[in-house]
Amino acid sequence: MAFGYGAKFPAKYQEAFFISDWSYGKLYAVHMKPEGAGYKAEFEEFMSANPLPLTDLAVSPKDGALYITIGGRRVQSGLYRVTYTGKESTAPAPLTLQGEEKQLHELRRSLEAFHGNADPGALAAAWPQLGHPDRLIRFAARIAVEHQPLATWKDKALAETSPRASLMALMALTRASNGDRAFYEPVMNALERIKFADLKGTDRELYVRVNMLAFSRFGEPADGVRKKAIGRLSSIFPTSEPWLDVDLVNVLTFLGDHAFVAKAIPILENAPTQEEQIALAQSLRFAKAGWTPELRERFFKWVCLRAPTFKGGASFDLFMQDIRKDAEAGLTEAEKVALKPILEAKPDVKAPQFTFTLKSFVKNYTVEDIEGLLGAGLEGGRNFVNGRNMFGQATCFACHRFGQEGGAIGPDLTSVAGKYSPRDLLVHIIEPSKEISDQYGQLEVTLNDDSKVYGRIMNLAGDTITLNINMMDPNALQRVDRKLIKSMDQSKVSMMPPGLLSTLNQNDILDLLAYLLSKGNKEDPMFK
Repeated sequence: MAFGYGAKFPAKYQEAFFISDWSYGKLYAVHMKPEGAGYKAEFEEFMSANPLPLTDLAVSPKDGALYITIGGRRVQSGLYRVTYTGKESTAPAPLTLQGEEKQLHELRRSLEAFHGNADPGALAAAWPQLGHPDRLIRFAARIAVEHQPLATWKDKALAETSPRASLMALMALTRASNGDRAFYEPVMNALERIKFADLKGTDRELYVRVNMLAFSRFGEPADGVRKKAIGRLSSIFPTSEPWLDVDLVNVLTFLGDHAFVAKAIPILENAPTQEEQIALAQSLRFAKAGWTPELRERFFKWVCLRAPTFKGGASFDLFMQDIRKDAEAGLTEAEKVALKPILEAKPDVKAPQFTFTLKSFVKNYTVEDIEGLLGAGLEGGRNFVNGRNMFGQATCFACHRFGQEGGAIGPDLTSVAGKYSPRDLLVHIIEPSKEISDQYGQLEVTLNDDSKVYGRIMNLAGDTITLNINMMDPNALQRVDRKLIKSMDQSKVSMMPPGLLSTLNQNDILDLLAYLLSKGNKEDPMFK
């Protein structure tokens, strides 16, 4: 990775953060856009080839070119020089901050000056910023507070009444107290005063994280503290916010809550991504309370029959085995006997598998079937949770990144709203082979006997070409001897299969489109 500083490129590339993806042969330019006291990132695929196993890169101060090396794992090495040809200016153009963003950055840096330093003026400067609307500023303020003598602010932290500032102060107190259990009950009592229902957005996540941090730093709570914590946290689960629910499952497992398992198992079974399901199972495998024979059976059907069919990297199967080993260790001998048929069953790892329960066929849709609904259908009343679930049901998560979830085989769809109209997006989904990007196409390899192999080149080693022949399985590889190849051409058939919407009804499709067009923002007007 390297910044584009000094490159004789157009201005936006001079400030870009270039990052390499060895596995998929892509070089990304990450464009940092000022946002509040920090930056937001927009990804652009800057360079790709099939294959392009990137290993390093640097901008030369002598000629302003970007130099890139490839190779590794017995792949042919190479050095490339990237220069710019065009009419845009390549004169140095460092990013400058203006207006409110400049003020916020200056405020953040002024708070960061207290990091690591005990300063008499730090509390007066930092405390008012603990509730600041900008997350980076309030975290900078919290760290500044942590570096001041604990005796000067511990009582202030426990007495803070503003919910957001209180959460930041309690986080600081928990971190700075070095595990002193004398603070356990006072911190828990302060959290009791904060009403979760009144919190919004990241403050809800912060509330759960502060609880988790306290349990992590202070250790096993006394029975009275445990009972109160379970009462607070179990009552808000589930929240219908996927990763917040993952955190709650984590903390409720630790606390030994009896009520949450019955609510967590359906979420595990129906979560639209394997990442979310695995994150839930990682905690549930240690849960000791709240199990019934039926819940045990459902959980171990996931552990023994569904999880082994998931796909991942070289060590993925070992991680799945660890989950199973820990889950089985929590069974009684009687439960092992009752679950024996499931524990001894052999999953069909070669059959097509899904993280969800397949829906029945509805229709092979055309663009004309749906485009007339796009106007009024996307003006409001859409269902965010169903839209996310349909992104899984249509197997989009298997290949596409959206937000912080999904695969990396196809293009990142997080910013699709800024590129396509609703109709254009619909066309790409229903007619995937109508327009195929060179960056995400597959090769049609014709052999000397006129047989064909379709896939993307993952590796070149001597006379052997290794192709990935199943975009949903990174381990589905086929090796082809170059001497047996008659021709290699870009396939006119997309790696993205048709008919992905065929099990969805019209409302499901509109919810899916709203989910994509909202960039995953459940507060978008389309969901009002």
